[in-house]
Amino acid sequence: MFREVLLDARELEHPEPFELGKKALDNLQNSEYFVMRHRMIPKMLTNSCSKDGFAYMVKPIENGVDVFFYKYDNEELKAHLSSICK
Repeated sequence: MFREVLLDARELEHPEPFELGKKALDNLQNSEYFVMRHRMIPKMLTNSCSKDGFAYMVKPIENGVDVFFYKYDNEELKAHLSSICK
């Protein structure tokens, strides 16, 4: 149904998480969502994603966060991710 694209950025140095995240978002298909696993919320990427037509949700995990990015107008995917991020 939906396909996850995962990037574990917890060990990456700035600006690599932003660059790899932007590339992943640029290539994201409507049935896909992008998860960035990070030590903290990647503010540069979350701030720029809404301008590019994406929304995000955050789920705390041990030693960081999972940030789920998806196309803003995909209500079905938004509902799916909401159940994951509870």
